[in-house]
Amino acid sequence: MKRTSPRTTISILLLFTGLYLFTMRGTHTSVDDIPRFNLTISLITSASIEVPPSIMASVTSVDGRVYSKYGLGMSLAMAPLYGAVRIAPASLTTRLMERPDVFAMSTTNQWLGALACMLLFLIARRIGFADRTALLVTLAAGLASMLWAYAQTSFENVLVAVLIEIVVLVLLGEGRPGVWHRLSSLCALPDQRGAGLPAFEQRVHLRVLPAAGAGAAMGFIFLTRWGDGWVFLPGALALAVARLRTPNAEPRRFAGPAIAFGLPLLLGIALAMAYNQARFHRPLELGYDDDNVSVRFLHRGLFGFLFSPTRSVFLFAPLLVLAVARFGRLWRRLGGGLRSLGVFWLIGAPLVIYSCFQTWDGGWCFGPRYLLPSVVLATLAAGEWLEDARWREDLWRPAVFGVLFLVGVFAQWICLTSDFNHYCEAYYSFRFDPEACPLWVLPKTYVYPAANLWFLKILVTRGIGLQTTAVLLIPLGLAGIGIVGMRRELAALATEAGEFFRRGSRSLARVVLAVAAIVALVSLAKGMAETARSKPAPEGFGLAGHYYANAHWTSPALFDRHEAPIDFDWSAGRRPVAGDFSVRWAGEICAPAAGTYVFALDACGTATLWLDGNPLLFNPGPQPGRRLYIRSTELAEGRHPITVDFASKPAVDFYEVNGARFGRTRPEPTGLQLLWKPPDAWRLRTVPARALRPKIENAK
Repeated sequence: MKRTSPRTTISILLLFTGLYLFTMRGTHTSVDDIPRFNLTISLITSASIEVPPSIMASVTSVDGRVYSKYGLGMSLAMAPLYGAVRIAPASLTTRLMERPDVFAMSTTNQWLGALACMLLFLIARRIGFADRTALLVTLAAGLASMLWAYAQTSFENVLVAVLIEIVVLVLLGEGRPGVWHRLSSLCALPDQRGAGLPAFEQRVHLRVLPAAGAGAAMGFIFLTRWGDGWVFLPGALALAVARLRTPNAEPRRFAGPAIAFGLPLLLGIALAMAYNQARFHRPLELGYDDDNVSVRFLHRGLFGFLFSPTRSVFLFAPLLVLAVARFGRLWRRLGGGLRSLGVFWLIGAPLVIYSCFQTWDGGWCFGPRYLLPSVVLATLAAGEWLEDARWREDLWRPAVFGVLFLVGVFAQWICLTSDFNHYCEAYYSFRFDPEACPLWVLPKTYVYPAANLWFLKILVTRGIGLQTTAVLLIPLGLAGIGIVGMRRELAALATEAGEFFRRGSRSLARVVLAVAAIVALVSLAKGMAETARSKPAPEGFGLAGHYYANAHWTSPALFDRHEAPIDFDWSAGRRPVAGDFSVRWAGEICAPAAGTYVFALDACGTATLWLDGNPLLFNPGPQPGRRLYIRSTELAEGRHPITVDFASKPAVDFYEVNGARFGRTRPEPTGLQLLWKPPDAWRLRTVPARALRPKIENAK
């Protein structure tokens, strides 16, 4: 196999580093990040593992001290970046960022994500893929899987993915000197270079050092995520045995590499247990009291990982659809036996084991984060699809790959540009509700690139100046250098894509027309649904709606009419009034049976739901995008007074010209939807017209 060019490897690292830095958030994404940051600060400044109390993700020990809920590994990975900020001049770090320390630590996963892409490329080359295939596999994992989305957070799963890749890369060696030989040559005396390695030194460099590196990576996984360490350990052991054993070899030749693998591994386990002992006075205590683990959750977790409309692994990494069909070929490429068994354990074991968790999806996050290391490795199987000899003959094969790749990129982009906390707050518990799928919920309600991407936020708030331009050139320059370094490989891919479009122009035209027809039909159906939805309610049903030409529900009313369901979208020029307006719907809601009812307001504007004369839901507004507010209440069977208030003000952007301040109205989405979930329903749905009555008693 042709040796991989260092130029290509370094170019991949630079390309993804620049891309991930450009799409970074520049701050913490959730309260879970705060204890990790605080632990890093404590380790550097006071050599302590105590942290200040935070809202969540911190635990109080029996001695009253507060510790982080998470392992040491991620905080140790953040330490170099925090140290760099501490020694940097304050004048360079405080001009464009409020908290330079938080900013630096929040970029940890961007560097680690780029490293994961580079390691995946090396693994693909190590197992025999051509440069073209290895590059496409790397682009698929780095751009069209959830690695990109999680590289913008501070979750430990990206670090675990890097460590697992190190284990696989080191232990999949074929006995060639490779990097170990080159490193030893650099360290050798001038008169010894080029003379080759003696037999003993070859055993050390080809067997002991790889074993020590893999053991150290596994030990660091235990320091990072204790549970992941035990999940991945059998696969790592299988790879280690396959790598280190030699047919008819003496036992003593196996002892050295085994010790080299075991010592750093045991050291990592011991340090993790000591850390738990210091925090909880119990070495095996993890601080997770809410993760119930049982086999009875297995079927639910498997179904969720594979088919959930909100957390399915195929939703956030669509190219795995192709990978599943090529796992058999990947097994044979790895040679079978322990090598294949070890890699496939690393891919499949987390799917089965974490399916037994009650919170199988990882909780407050985008996609199934527990499976991130497995997803990165599973992308290798998609390379078998690219290596198929029929790739150039059957035009539908590259077409399918391209479509799934674009869907994956789209899924990552909406996760990157969305309001992470608002989406999770609204849809955290709706794991199996198709209406909560992020592919269509996020784009229309939570996507704000200028508010969530740090570089775009700086450009919008500060404009294009010397400082912003200099900072912006850093990620763009890194990505540009990477593209220039891979110009030959990228040019070859462009040529191949051009040939595909030339040969398949007619087929491509048919596909485009079919997609356009589908979009047109969907738009037509949506328009018809909106038209039907805006019709007055049937006689005897609905709520009495009173429209006002102000945002305060004060007389005189513009008009009154009965309406149901309460599901309106006044965007794109459909506002009932050009300026401020408000609506009050009043009437009764019929509860078909006694029990617990869940009500929700999906609103873009100020909205309040009154039930039985008491306020149940309140959306303060105004804010960009729609927000879903949910609350449950007990209702007796029968009718209950209900009032829904909604108000909207056009958004106004202010700007200055020569010292004079001007305002400009900006069109913004405006709408409201009233939803409920009766006791016998399994998901939220719009309150139907038959459940609403215009006549009221004891109105607010």
